[in-house]
Amino acid sequence: MVGITGGMASGKSSLAAVLRRRGASIYSVDQAAHALYLPGKPAWRKIIAGFGRRVVAPDGSIDRRALGKAVYGNAAMMRRLERILHRPLAVLAAAAIRRMSLRHRLVVVEAGPILFKLKLDRLANLVVVTECGIKERIRRLSRSSGLPRPAAKRRIGSFTRVDRSLPRQAAATGRGMTVRTDWPPARLDAAADAVLGRIGWV
Repeated sequence: MVGITGGMASGKSSLAAVLRRRGASIYSVDQAAHALYLPGKPAWRKIIAGFGRRVVAPDGSIDRRALGKAVYGNAAMMRRLERILHRPLAVLAAAAIRRMSLRHRLVVVEAGPILFKLKLDRLANLVVVTECGIKERIRRLSRSSGLPRPAAKRRIGSFTRVDRSLPRQAAATGRGMTVRTDWPPARLDAAADAVLGRIGWV
């Protein structure tokens, strides 16, 4: 299994998409977390108890954007959310990754910084850290989220310390590498080639 981590808007999904085209099966921890936000789930009830009805969408599920506003830049609220989500998400993700590994030759897990917090790096043969220039990251986040660029810059900046720790954490596994994902798009193909070359993919 290859784990992809990196800061917000650093190219994790884009790299995963290229690897999918090369034959990998992709597991997104962020997308998997959606199941925990569904009405009636234990985490759903705990989130509402911890954050109030302000984070509930009209369909009854958790409004991820509203929840994000409640936790970004607020360390105490972020820790509260992590206490609710991390354990069930770690169990869910590890089980899914093991099932996928039985069926697919190459599984790529896109997880961001949470890769280490959930200890999913322990399942990986290679941990890839995506890096990208700050101006490009701000542009990407602004485009994908609809945030004005100053707000996108603040949001990325709030995770600077975490982002800087990722290469060190990847290196500590003894199976880490860093790739650049800045435009032009050909750089993503080069990054994918480097990843696949590192694991001996033919």
